[in-house]
Amino acid sequence: MSWAYSISNSTSILQNGTNPLSANNNQTCPPITSAQWTASQLPPIAFGTAITATQLFNLLMFALWRNKEPYITLHISMAINSLMGGLANLASVPLRYAFPTTTTAFLDVFIALLVTSYINCAVIFANSAISIDR
Repeated sequence: MSWAYSISNSTSILQNGTNPLSANNNQTCPPITSAQWTASQLPPIAFGTAITATQLFNLLMFALWRNKEPYITLHISMAINSLMGGLANLASVPLRYAFPTTTTAFLDVFIALLVTSYINCAVIFANSAISIDR
């Protein structure tokens, strides 16, 4: 079933006066196999976990580092931005299946556009500053 068909079909259900969320609604999504679930869920969870764990380790090492040079703060900035990217990646998994409300739509837009754009710009700035410092 295509996305356009399901949207037009749910629109016709709403026009007929039935509630698409009621228990008597006979329209169901096709079952998803475990291989499809794994293929859609495992990459964001794996990458998000790996990124978050490694950047937390980096930030711990930077916190324990004594007599840091000033350019190290740029590396700390990159680690924080990468940590935010990993957390955004982990947050995308439950938001993908959340019921579409104004709150989840706001979080989708916030994470997808604003956080990702900020992370991208901040990392480019930090890389440029590190290159100039060298």
